[in-house]
Amino acid sequence: MEYATVVPPGSLPFAQEFAASVSVVARTPLKTFDFSIETQKVAVDEYFEITKTSRVTANDSLVVLYCDRASTIGIAPGMCGLWCPLRGDLSISEGGSRLSVSKGFAHIADTNRRYEAAVSPSGACLAIVGSQRTWSAINAFSSEGQVDGPAVFPAIHGLSPTQRRALIGFARECLADAKRQGVARQISMVSAVVCQLQRCFDEQIDRCPGRTVARRRSVFLRLQRARFYIMLHNAEDVDVSMLANIASYSPWQFIKIFNQVFGKTPYAYLSQYRVEVAKNLLKHRKMMGVFEVARAAGFSSRSTFTRTMKQTMGICATQFRALGVPGKPEAA
Repeated sequence: MEYATVVPPGSLPFAQEFAASVSVVARTPLKTFDFSIETQKVAVDEYFEITKTSRVTANDSLVVLYCDRASTIGIAPGMCGLWCPLRGDLSISEGGSRLSVSKGFAHIADTNRRYEAAVSPSGACLAIVGSQRTWSAINAFSSEGQVDGPAVFPAIHGLSPTQRRALIGFARECLADAKRQGVARQISMVSAVVCQLQRCFDEQIDRCPGRTVARRRSVFLRLQRARFYIMLHNAEDVDVSMLANIASYSPWQFIKIFNQVFGKTPYAYLSQYRVEVAKNLLKHRKMMGVFEVARAAGFSSRSTFTRTMKQTMGICATQFRALGVPGKPEAA
């Protein structure tokens, strides 16, 4: 399934926020690395594996990858990655699902299952991979300081040109400087980018149960994994018991807490997301018939799709396509 999610900007333009972050870092003593940084250039058609036995996992290292065209990277369970296509598309495969990420977007991956990232034959990609512990240490370099609990959550985000340049600048510094001199300053760029991309989750994290910030962030990570699964498998029959298992809850607890945090039950969220997928397909895939759109979005029949569209939009799919109304996928 191919989709893109645009996250609304923070209260300050990123350029101002980034400048403020760098200013704070410049006025404070240089922080000490709690992790090492490794670099790897993955050549054309090469397969590169990050396993449980690698130094990245054993020593909480951060690995910075430049992935050339037609290369493939295998990632062990429990590793978090920030994937930024530089040109072409990036395909993320996990447990039978496939996600396409285009240039201008970034995918943050956190999963308990192994996954693979494949660069298109004409593409190139930047990746920054590490454990949750390492990402938490990275956040210590930002003006907001280190966070308690998980630091990154699975999602797709739209990147501004400034954010994209910050990530590329960090990768170039790491790949060019074997001694990592000056990289500490560059880490503040990565931290500022990730913090701003994930700011849209703040209110949802606050609604999670738990007395401490660390507890609420841990709960949100589990819920976000389940929500992201819904988005990857919207065209399939999604079972609430499976979603509850992903989030490590009983079905009853999962439905209750999911509704508390996201304002919808899992099935209501799935139905709404299918409508959003259908709207974007109707707008961008002019050659697809209405029934093809309905099936791709996950509707069991054309009549169900037509009825849902009329209830949601007030018009049928054909009228929606004729009007050329732009779809707006929900942030996640």
